[in-house]
Parts: sequence; C-alpha cells; structure tokens
Amino acid sequence: MKNTLLLILALASTLSVIGQGSEDARQFSQTFYQGTAKSMALGGALGAVGADMTAMCINPGSMGVYRSSELTMSTGLTDNFSNSTYYGSYGNSNHKVGMNIPNLGLVATRQRSNYGALRFTQFGIGLTRTNDFNSQTFASGFNTSSSLMDNFLSQIPDDYNPNDFQYDFPFTLFPAYETYLLDIDEDGYFTSPVPQGEIQQEQSKSFKGRSEEWTFAYSANFNDRFFLGASVGFNHIKRTGTKKHTEYTVGESPETNFRSFDFTEDISSNATGFNLKVGAIYYLTNGIRFGFSYHTPTIYSFDESWKTITDASYKPNDYYNSHYDIISRVSNYEYDLISPQKLIGSMAFIIKHRGLIAFDAEMVNFAKSKFDCEDYDYASVNREIHDTFGRTLNLRIGTEWQYKNVYLRGGCAYYGSPYKFGDGNGSVKKATCGIGIQADEDVQFDFAYEFSHCKQQYFLYAYEGLEPIHQSLNRSAFVVTMKIKF
Repeated sequence: MKNTLLLILALASTLSVIGQGSEDARQFSQTFYQGTAKSMALGGALGAVGADMTAMCINPGSMGVYRSSELTMSTGLTDNFSNSTYYGSYGNSNHKVGMNIPNLGLVATRQRSNYGALRFTQFGIGLTRTNDFNSQTFASGFNTSSSLMDNFLSQIPDDYNPNDFQYDFPFTLFPAYETYLLDIDEDGYFTSPVPQGEIQQEQSKSFKGRSEEWTFAYSANFNDRFFLGASVGFNHIKRTGTKKHTEYTVGESPETNFRSFDFTEDISSNATGFNLKVGAIYYLTNGIRFGFSYHTPTIYSFDESWKTITDASYKPNDYYNSHYDIISRVSNYEYDLISPQKLIGSMAFIIKHRGLIAFDAEMVNFAKSKFDCEDYDYASVNREIHDTFGRTLNLRIGTEWQYKNVYLRGGCAYYGSPYKFGDGNGSVKKATCGIGIQADEDVQFDFAYEFSHCKQQYFLYAYEGLEPIHQSLNRSAFVVTMKIKF
C-alpha cells in the first residue's frame, strides 16, 4: 500500500497543460476553522457548546444558545516553519510570519416568550477563516539516478514532431526544447544534455493566501432544551505563489556542457463558492448536550492563471550559448470544484456550571471532490482524486474552567490523513490553550495559542526509483478576540 501511495503521489505531482491536479482538490477542500480565540483555545470543539461565532460556522444550531446580542472582533498572528529531507540532505525554510483577521461576527437575539415553546430566535452574520495557505518550503538533495528532464522525455510520444510542442506542451516541453534542455540527437531521438542523475536538485515553494466564509444563519431556541439552526455560507479562496525547481552539476563534467536550469511556475487562484448547513443541539440533561450538523458540498467557481519560466545555463561553445530563458504565455482559465459534504457529531459535558469538556467528530470523504469545466475534460483528474483520497475522521477535544471572572481553556485536535493509503501522510495534529477575562458584564477578552504539526511526503516528479521529499510543517498561531454584549 505504501508503494501504491508513492506512485499515486508521483503521478499527482506531474505537470499538465491545465494546472489543477488532485492535490489542489485536497487543499481547497480542507477546512481548519481558525475563528475566535475561544474556539481556537478549545481545539475547535464547539459543536455542542454553542454561543460562539465560530461555532455558528461549524453547527448553525449552536447559535440558538445565545440569549443576548453580541459583536465579536478577532485579530491573529501566524508563524509558519518547515523543514525537509531529500536524498539524506536536510533543508529548512525561513519563518513566514503574517497578521490576519480570523473572525468578525454579529448575532442579533430576540426574545419570543418566557413560557412558550419558542423562547428566542437569533440572526447572525460571521466571517471565519477556514484555511491558511501561507507557506514557504525548501528541499535540496543530490539525485544519483534521474532529472526532471527524464520525466519530460517520458511524456514525448513516439515519432513526435517537435514543431508541435508549442501547441501540445506550451508550458513544459516547448520551453525546455527552446532552451535546449530537450534536443534531438544525430539518430533522430529526443535527448537532454542534463545528466541522468549525479546532479543537485532543489525545490522552493512560496505561497500566500487564505480561504474564508461569510456565514448568514438563523436559529431558534425551543424550551431552552432544543436548538435548531440553518445557514448559507459564501466562500472565498485566494492563493498566489511560485514553485521553483532547480538542477545544477556539482564540479566539472566533461561529458556535457550543461551547468544549471530553473523551471518556475507562477500560479494565481481566485474562487467564490457557496454551501448550506443545518444543525441542532439537544440538552439531554442540564449537564449533557448533544450536537449534530450537516454541511452540503461547497460549489466553487475558480478563475486561475498559470505561467512557467524556464532558464538554462551552459558552458559556451560552438553549439550552445551560455544562457537561454523563455517565459510561457499566461494561461487564464475557469473551472468549478465541488468539495465533499461533511457530517459533524458533537457532545459536551457541563460540570457544575464551572467547567465543560467538549468533543467533536467530523467525517469527510475527500474522494468525492470533483473538478468540472465546459472547455476541458477532467475525467482523468477526477479518477485520480477517487483513487488517491478517501474518508477521514477529524477529532476535536476542548475543556474550559471558570474561576471568578477568568476562564482557563485547553484543547487538541487530530485531522486524519486524506489519502486512501495515507499511512498518516498529511495528517494534522494540534495543541491549544487560552484564557478568557470578563472585563465587565458586557465586555470579554479572549486570548489563545495554537501549535499545529503535519508530516507529509511527495515527489518532485514522476520517475521510477525517485526518492520522495519528507517534509515537516509547523505552524504557530496567536489570536485575540473582543466580545461585546448588548
């Protein structure tokens, strides 16, 4: 199974005329709610707790717990750091620090009666950050068996006319051919001056962006025991970045005039989408609460641009100049992505009105993600998604304890591997803590810290015998929230 995973990931890493692949479907479909400081400090386990603007995004029924109107404002600071191992060499990236707004929210509460079945209704508007794409990674190693050009050569059909590169492979093989990274030998076969192995390889990736959701929700409180809600979410994704692959010889090689090349991809993605959610909380007793919510698939409309930059250097002679570079045309295209549905079950135990312990379990099947486009057939990519990914169970646990006007909080979360044969690849572990201070009857300040850790492995390109990059991604986040009741 491990070998099957590695092969699938290698195929997922290959380049195509259209830039999307199964990894884009996974990344754009995953959600890691950041939201309020209280939500973060509790590990996101708020589906049965309620009365929080991020909880509204997870379970719209949780908004029914509100008995007064509330305004929340949050600001956050994140620090992303990674390290990689490739062919036994260790490389790390610089810290990538940024500020963000993880949550804004307003809930308006109206009391309907004191003794009737319908006690309160609520209408809420909230902005919640659902993923963070800010990252900077670097990997470097000495490959003894292959080059990216070997992958390029494997894509060339038999008896192929190189004049067709500009039509069939305008972003990959065509610029490689124009910069002499691909050539034709005296026997008429395609070849490359880049050595087949015994070459230093590097990859650097730098991305920034986010996904977020504007949630509009309506909820109701029945007999202070059953809380029901529904919402519509309007989603936005923005991600821009570059991925640069570099190869160069170490020392002098008399067998080739090649020195080095860079292959860089510039990618910009922008999307809007929407979804629907329904949820409920039921108080079995005053100390035991159950929650349930269902999220429909989110339907995204993407507008994406992609270009490549190929730069090659050689030892000058009668055949080669010392330097060639070519920038591809910019490819602008539109497509749709349908992310998978979600089922969330929750439980909370309230202990003597001074503390709570809460649990959330979230089920997602990433194999159900799907691309769609009128001008391009995504059947092969969608099959790859189905073969690569599977069901995952995400678990969140949190606790809170009150002493006078101070709330002490802690939590943890585990987001399972989205891969069908994951062996833990891509799973995310989180540890959280925080404190809340009730400044007066109507104003509260919350502070939270979260550390998340993820290990993943992937291939630079598809080629038999290539070793994967082993990567460790760490993220620290600090959030401050102010709540005002009125």
